[in-house]
This record gives sequence, structure tokens and C-alpha cells, in this order.
Amino acid sequence: MLQYFRRRDSLMMVDSCIMFGDRIIVPKVLRYKVLRQFHSGHPGINKMKALARSYAYWPTMDQDIENRCRNCSSCLQAAKSPSKCEPQQWEKPNSPWERLHADFAGPIRGRMYLVIVDALTKWPQIYAMVNCTASETISKLSDLFSCFGVPQTLVTDNGSQFTAESFKHFCNVNGIVHIRSPPYHPQSNGQAERFVDTLKRALLKGGGEGTTGQVIAKFLTSYRSTRTQMFQTANLPRKPCLEGAFEPSSMPCCHPN
Repeated sequence: MLQYFRRRDSLMMVDSCIMFGDRIIVPKVLRYKVLRQFHSGHPGINKMKALARSYAYWPTMDQDIENRCRNCSSCLQAAKSPSKCEPQQWEKPNSPWERLHADFAGPIRGRMYLVIVDALTKWPQIYAMVNCTASETISKLSDLFSCFGVPQTLVTDNGSQFTAESFKHFCNVNGIVHIRSPPYHPQSNGQAERFVDTLKRALLKGGGEGTTGQVIAKFLTSYRSTRTQMFQTANLPRKPCLEGAFEPSSMPCCHPN
């Protein structure tokens, strides 16, 4: 109780719930359930802390999050190996959706996935692919751009989908500067490469927790939630066409009302 007494000036009662600022104080009996919800997409320690600090509070929350992550058998099984090489360092964009990185992930459980990552916010999009052809890749990107706008720059590897004349024409028509990573240096497209690795580990962690689509959806909800918190804490510029996309979390249910 001493920790709460020291923060008494910041405590208030809202709809029979005790609040610490705009964060709900979670009683001990509910902490396990709340931790399980925050860890539903198997985020790492830092991402889980960032998400939790936006909605909940109790004195040992950080320590409990660390213990939860370090003792998660799925996370331990999918632990990341040290990187063998450093990815190319890119200049930081001035705004979201200015530069995108794209790559293919898979085969994962028999399917290939097109992964697109925004360079500034690390906001990801994932598309399940029936055929990894240039025409289907163009179709998926066209759908994406119709929702969120056309980027200035698109970075890819040298896969046949991205070197096809039809893809070159697609970029030219839309005014997109297409940069391909040099042969034998895929780390030049490190933004997408890292997210592909994160996605693969998330699927490994979530094995047995539903279909591949369900595991991906749960992972994206958790991952995107931490991206949203980054916007709020860092005051990053937000593109109007993206406004509706930055509210993916189910965690507002933690707020009283």
C-alpha cells in the first residue's frame, strides 16, 4: 500500500475503478489475466511494457512483465539468434508512408506472404499470396495504396516479381522510386527482413493457438498497438489517410465505462 500512498495525489475514482492518471489500477486477483491479454501476441519485454503502460498500472508491473516474457515457453522456443551482419542504415524519413520496404515471407505452413513495412513507424501490412507473381504483387500493392496512399520510395530485393517489366511500369505510372537491394546483399532491405523474421518467430510462438490466419491477426493486433503508442509518445507526424489505421488494439476495454 505504501507505493499507492506515495502516488495518492495522482489517484482518482472513475466508475468504481481506481485510476492512476489515465491508467487503471489492476487488483492482484486480475493481474494474471491482464498479463495474459497483454502477451496474447507474444511481444517482447519492451513492446509489452510499452503497451501495458498505456492502459494499466500496479507497483510490480514491469517486473511481472519481465517474468511473464522470460518464462513463456513459446517465446523461449522461438528465441532469436544473434544477427550475423548489420543491415544497411537508411536515412530516417520525414513522415509516415514516405518509404516502404517489401519482401516475401515463407513458405510458412505452406503459404507465402507479402510483407510491407513503413520505414518510419514500422507499421506492417501482411498479405497471404495465392501465387507470388508480379501481377498478384501489383494487385496487393494497388489495394494497399488505394487505402493509405502511394509512397515516394519502395525498397525490395531482386525477386522476379520486383524485376518484371510490369512491376517497373507500375512504379513509373505511380511515380514511385523503386530501389532494389544489391545482389547477395539482402540486408540492404533490412526493414522488411527484420519484420519477416519477427513474423516467423510469432508464428512459431503461436503454434497451436489457432489457424495461421488467427495467429497472424493476433500478432498484428499486438504489434500494431505498440506502434500506436510510439506515435503518441514521440509526437510523430501522422498522415491523414492513415488515421483510421492506428487504432487496432482491443486493450481500451481496460478503461472504465
